Amino acid sequence: GDTFASGGTNRNATRFQDYGVTSVPLIGAEGLALQVGGSPSRLAVVNVDDPRHRPTNLAPGEVQIYTDEGLVLHAKRGRIVELAGNAINIDAGSGNADLNASGAVNIGGMTVVITGTTTIEGTAWAGHTHSVGTIAAPAGGSYPGAGCLGNTGGVV
Repeated sequence: GDTFASGGTNRNATRFQDYGVTSVPLIGAEGLALQVGGSPSRLAVVNVDDPRHRPTNLAPGEVQIYTDEGLVLHAKRGRIVELAGNAINIDAGSGNADLNASGAVNIGGMTVVITGTTTIEGTAWAGHTHSVGTIAAPAGGSYPGAGCLGNTGGVV
């Protein structure tokens, strides 16, 4: 008989997916299959879902791409995008990667590593030095070195 009707699988079914989005459902996911021309041998799967892992915390109008491991791309109300995962890699290939904001850009982490040529407000950072003194830091701290000397080949 029809393996879908008995709760089984049919590897010959054609699974339709939206352009630009693809997935491999986990075993146990649910699907909606249509019999093309009423024939059980011509099955078309038009939707697959897995309620075991479906997020339930979305507001009306929000969109989320997610995995069972907790990776999330969440388009939230107010034009906010959240991306969460254990590691996030952005590869622009041979092109540029631009990050623009009219407000602050905050970068945090145990270590921030910048490779390549670094330019800050039009000044090359390599070889940039400061004379002895203090530069004000966030939250009332301080950084050694003040009085910018420009590119003199020293250390920041």
